[in-house]
Amino acid sequence: MDFRRSHFFLSTGEFRGVLALEKVRDIMRAHLEDLYALYGDETGVRVARKHLSWYFRQHPGQEALRNRLVTIETPVEQLSMLLEQFNTGVQYLSVHS
Repeated sequence: MDFRRSHFFLSTGEFRGVLALEKVRDIMRAHLEDLYALYGDETGVRVARKHLSWYFRQHPGQEALRNRLVTIETPVEQLSMLLEQFNTGVQYLSVHS
């Protein structure tokens, strides 16, 4: 349980509902784009692999997707494959290369 969900439960005594798929997509995309911006494309992709592995470890049945995502070499490919899972296109422009 993450901090916000724990705080919500302790404050209200109720469990917070599951995030909408679009919200999960937006959080993951923003997180990856921040990693690429912070570390640059090459290192950002490698760091993102660890985070993607964490995201998908929590969702049984997603091992094949996780395994594919962690072998990709470029931000565009990584984001494209991730967003494909949400039926969304990607428009990522690298400004760090």
